[in-house]
This record gives sequence, C-alpha cells and structure tokens, in this order.
Amino acid sequence: MARVDLRKKCFKCKKKKNTEAFYRIRKSRNDRHHLCLECKDLHGDIPAPKQKSYAWEKYNKSNKGKRTKKAWFLKSHYGLDIDPEDIPDECQTCNNKCSTGKALSVDHCHTTNRFRGFLCRKCNVALGLVGDNKETLKKMIKYLEVP
Repeated sequence: MARVDLRKKCFKCKKKKNTEAFYRIRKSRNDRHHLCLECKDLHGDIPAPKQKSYAWEKYNKSNKGKRTKKAWFLKSHYGLDIDPEDIPDECQTCNNKCSTGKALSVDHCHTTNRFRGFLCRKCNVALGLVGDNKETLKKMIKYLEVP
C-alpha cells in the first residue's frame, strides 16, 4: 500500500510543505503546528488563525445551536438520544424558565451518573445544597408548613 503524501500550508510563509516539516502537537485538529519548523524557529510562536467563520459563531449562539450542543452533550455523557427540539424550556420542578437567562441545567445522580431531568439553576443548586437527600427535603417541607 502506497503512503499518502500529506501536505499542509504554513500560516506564516504560506508554502505548502510535507506534514513532517511541522512540529507535532496534540491540541491541533491534525496533530501538527500551524507554523512550519523553519518559521516557528525563526519567528517564535504566532497565534493560530481563527478556524471558525462568522456564520458558525452566529449559529453556535443561536437557540438552535445551543440546543444541538446540549443534545450532543447528553448523548456523549449520559447516552441519551434526544432530539434538540425535545429539550424543554421550563424547569421540571418549578415550571419556570431559568431566571439567569441561560440554558437549563442537566440534573443527574452523582453516584450512578443517571440523568434525572432538566432544572433551572436555582432548583439544581438547591438539590445540590441538600445533597440530594430526600429526608432533608422532607424536613424542610415540614419546616415551611409550620406557621
């Protein structure tokens, strides 16, 4: 099987060179630095060019983009295959939209990592402060019922 000759364009000198002419780095998309060996040694480290376009950034900030990222997060972390349109806008405990204006938090059990639902920030923090303890919550409800 013949070896494929991969070439890459240097950000500084704009010359196309073999990938072996670039430093290896793990953070990059193709595991190679954006400057060739000569330019990096000569000029030092120059910031990498922005890869994302304006349209991509606009999509990411849109409601649909946020929902798509949330759906990907749920699939990769909790194994949930959920349609981005099915992610609720309201908290599942207080039925309010998130007061901070951000997306709802993903509530999950910290011991089993099992997904429980979508909560607003206040409800999610409240559950975290009581340590997800049902007995503590029952005592708090009892306390609130006393005049």
